[in-house]
Amino acid sequence: MKKMIVLFTALFVPTLCSAQSYTPFGKVDTVTTGECDDSDPALSHIPVFSGNGQTWLVFARNTSITSEIVGKKLISVDTMANWDSMLVPISVTSTPFSQRKPDIAKLSPSRGVFQLAAWEYKKDTAWNIYYSKLIADDSTWSTPQPLTHDTVDNTNVRIRPLTDSTFLILWKRKSAILYSLATPLTCTAPETVSVSTSDSVEFDYADWNLVWTSRDTSGKNIMIRQWLSTYPTLSFSAPDTLFFEQSVFNPQLVWPYGDAVLFETLLNSNREVYLMTGSYAEDVSNDPLADYRNARLFTVPLITKRGDMENNALRTYFSSDVLVMERYTTTDSMLLFFSGSYSDTLRTAGYNRNAKFEPDMHYYSGYEHVLVVWESNRSGRSHIYSRTVSFFIYDVKKEPSYLTSFSLEQNYPNPFNPSTKIQYRIPNAEFVTLKVYDVLGREVATLVNEKKSPGTYEVEWNASAFSSSVYFYRLTSGDYTAVKKLLLLK
Repeated sequence: MKKMIVLFTALFVPTLCSAQSYTPFGKVDTVTTGECDDSDPALSHIPVFSGNGQTWLVFARNTSITSEIVGKKLISVDTMANWDSMLVPISVTSTPFSQRKPDIAKLSPSRGVFQLAAWEYKKDTAWNIYYSKLIADDSTWSTPQPLTHDTVDNTNVRIRPLTDSTFLILWKRKSAILYSLATPLTCTAPETVSVSTSDSVEFDYADWNLVWTSRDTSGKNIMIRQWLSTYPTLSFSAPDTLFFEQSVFNPQLVWPYGDAVLFETLLNSNREVYLMTGSYAEDVSNDPLADYRNARLFTVPLITKRGDMENNALRTYFSSDVLVMERYTTTDSMLLFFSGSYSDTLRTAGYNRNAKFEPDMHYYSGYEHVLVVWESNRSGRSHIYSRTVSFFIYDVKKEPSYLTSFSLEQNYPNPFNPSTKIQYRIPNAEFVTLKVYDVLGREVATLVNEKKSPGTYEVEWNASAFSSSVYFYRLTSGDYTAVKKLLLLK
């Protein structure tokens, strides 16, 4: 199994922040209120600086007589999230608690921003998957359509952008993981990715890889990873299996890079959260007297910072990580936040659970902000709350300039072996550098390092001398900088 090194600094050592003058954690913001129950929040996965992008929060809303899936737009993010006051209906109302667990994702094809939402809808006696679409220029979501029509349950739907024009939708049906491909016009018929010997299968998908937990034919606990490729056609790799002494649950791939896995296992009758990178797993909860669940880890991506005061050089680095997880004891429950050497405990009446990240960062006045949402019944009803986790990018030459006339395209093919092509565009005569970095931020290749005339260029990187891993390529041209990720699979 491939290995990704994640930098944690002092991430998993809780520290008391009351004596510190600075904290990266913003105040808790109330997103929804009212005489209803709001649950299962999900955030659209969108590039922050796309010119006509939209960020959506979707969730399930229930009253004593109705159930529906609704959406809410994000207007802006600085030290707090600014949400639109209007709720947008996505599904048709039905009987209470018959719609749940939505997911949402976004593409930017040539015809405009395309949003897709999918959720579980209980029709007759079984849960099935329904979906709805939204083109950014339209005012309403499309009429919900069934993706499945089964008499057995279809659950745990996940939506991820696959290409510039296609979504990958995955879900579970008993012991099988299925998928469908969605475009602005159609959804393909369901096909099977993998089948387990046990109905206990739980899965997650992110960043070209699928991870799932179950049991094999002999009853051993297993975690399986499969990689996805779209070149030359859509395919999943052969399963890569790890065996565990105890049951493993709830695998969660790390955002925004899916090479590390968080999972839960039983220890002294309580659940503990482990982080696995490659074949090595580390307990990140370290408290056998409490129950930990639903951990989420956001790895802050590569950021260009002016950090060397002697030669005034720019360097690329991982600034920190954000970990959020639930902690339960016999007397109370809480939501824990960790970032670098900082920690925060959110303890209120009732529960705080089901936290989700938006897997992109928002830049505002020298800070990068990560947005977190979750559900809580602190007010007696279940509602959605949010907060930002902020990172100060100091001594930057200029604030980032995200000009639509510049572009850095995703490499193709991706994943690749051993060569891939990268296309970029510059509007002015500029000195251009295009470099490749490993996951530690170390430069491993220079593809372009010269003055270029305005135009569109394509460069090839032959990585035959490098090992399988996630890499990053960064284009710098004047004040413009862009970073994208590529995946080498051998």
